[in-house]
Amino acid sequence: MPKPHILLALSNQNLPWWKCLAELIDNSFDHGADRVEIIEDTKKRTVTISDNGSGIESIVSAISLGDSKPTGTSRLGRYGIGLKDAWLSTGDKIEIDTIRSGTRSKLILDMSSFGDDWTGPDPTQEPSTDKSGTRIVLHLRKGRNMVDDNVYTKLSWVFSPGLLSGKQIVRVRNDVRKPVRPICLPELTESVQDTFLVDGKSVSIHIGITKPDAKKFGNAFYFAHLHRIIDDSSLGSKGMSCQNMAGLVTLGDGWQFSKNKDSMTDNQDALEDAIFDRIKHLLTKAENMSRDVESAQIRGELEKMFNDAIGETKREARTQRKESSGTVEPKYTGRQRTTAEKIHKQLPGSVVTQDGKRARGIRIDWAHRDDDAIGSYDFRTNTVFLNVCHHFVKSAKENKNNPSLAIMAVAVFSDWQCTHKDNQRTAFPVDDFGPTFATLLKSMRYSTDD
Repeated sequence: MPKPHILLALSNQNLPWWKCLAELIDNSFDHGADRVEIIEDTKKRTVTISDNGSGIESIVSAISLGDSKPTGTSRLGRYGIGLKDAWLSTGDKIEIDTIRSGTRSKLILDMSSFGDDWTGPDPTQEPSTDKSGTRIVLHLRKGRNMVDDNVYTKLSWVFSPGLLSGKQIVRVRNDVRKPVRPICLPELTESVQDTFLVDGKSVSIHIGITKPDAKKFGNAFYFAHLHRIIDDSSLGSKGMSCQNMAGLVTLGDGWQFSKNKDSMTDNQDALEDAIFDRIKHLLTKAENMSRDVESAQIRGELEKMFNDAIGETKREARTQRKESSGTVEPKYTGRQRTTAEKIHKQLPGSVVTQDGKRARGIRIDWAHRDDDAIGSYDFRTNTVFLNVCHHFVKSAKENKNNPSLAIMAVAVFSDWQCTHKDNQRTAFPVDDFGPTFATLLKSMRYSTDD
């Protein structure tokens, strides 16, 4: 076993429930299972994941940090880091009971009872005539909530490709079994279907225009691999409005994903170019459908408020640094200056508009979501999508209440900033967010007549 602080650090990462369960479901499907049951026991405070797959070949490798012995058929679930993440994020104690090739292996580990050498007991083994499969019991630590309905809504979307292909995920609570249903794309009135290669890796797209006001779960395009959706994004739109667009992008072998398989990590620029080349005419048509004078004006004013506040924050920060004691005026060093145009192209907050020009800062766009979220932020295109189906957003938009809309956009953006990793692309550092929010508030004026 590793040093104690490694286990403690992993136990403090506090992955959300949907990611913990998704890791274990990935493992089950990857090992040939076509049915996974998630059994909740509120009295014992346990969550059990049971499948009918081929079983774990080596429990020791599966549970040891820094070791893994993959036996699955894909790169998504390998009873490697995912099982460890799920265990240490939810509690100290885990029970594993697996049958593979006529042998039953069992192991119970409790991190809180490890000795000074931080080693656990060995698994027990015995012959078995039962069908193969794996049963994992997570004992929740104090303060960890049980799984709620929103988690299953997320899982139904994440595993839509697998569920549509015939795989099953069943929630069991109080002896009541409830199957998880897939969340499908809205109906498309006009679409593009194509299969192509990006840097030698296969991509298939089915992207099109939705009916007016059609609701979607998440952002415009779903990026899928095998039995699950990896990410949702407007990647491929190059800054054009996706209000009336939806689609599925299926990634074949060779694509690289993050540790918890919730985002892509390579070839995103090339992928965006390839998608945009194939759907540009649909984006143009969809943007014209959703374009009206009032909506465009509101979006423009919101973007100006947001990005002016960002600019003001940065100017104030530069002024404070310049006026601080001990500041030394820079001297000429003989280096060539980088032109403003080159700097502008390098900025992570830049987006590409329809005419190919780059516009700095964060974009605002509308979305029709089928959940109760105020909106979402897409860091790849630096766009805040406000959900016009939400009664707050709908009311503020109808009343042209830009200050309220700006506050909601700030709330959506701040939520993303607070819950995502610092190494992902953002428009400005998290440390600048507080002053930016204050600048927005100062810029808003209310009258008693409104």
